Amino acid sequence: MVILSDLGTKILVPACAIVRIVFYVFSLKRHLLSNSSKNGTTEYLIEEEKGLNDHSVVYKCAEIQNTISKGATSFLFTKYMYVRIFMFAFTILIFVLLGSMKGFSTKSQPCSYNEGGIIFRA
Repeated sequence: MVILSDLGTKILVPACAIVRIVFYVFSLKRHLLSNSSKNGTTEYLIEEEKGLNDHSVVYKCAEIQNTISKGATSFLFTKYMYVRIFMFAFTILIFVLLGSMKGFSTKSQPCSYNEGGIIFRA
């Protein structure tokens, strides 16, 4: 069953590309307009950062950095735990599927792809 004909594919793919380019231009234009300078100057962020050397601000930044570090470490630990579980399960699956030829036989088998070849089993 064909979902889309050859002609439909030839029309749909370029149409999607054109829609994507138009969306990109629109979003770029919108982004550039939203980042325009405040009061004609691009230095407004520096002006708003007065009081940065205050002890409470430095303490709060250190606290936020510590919280982010703990969260990232926890995330990576959990991620690697799931990767370990997946790798272990997949290793067992591959061993079972590859080793189950002829009922887990350890005898050499003839190769079906190469007439004179032999598959040596461990």
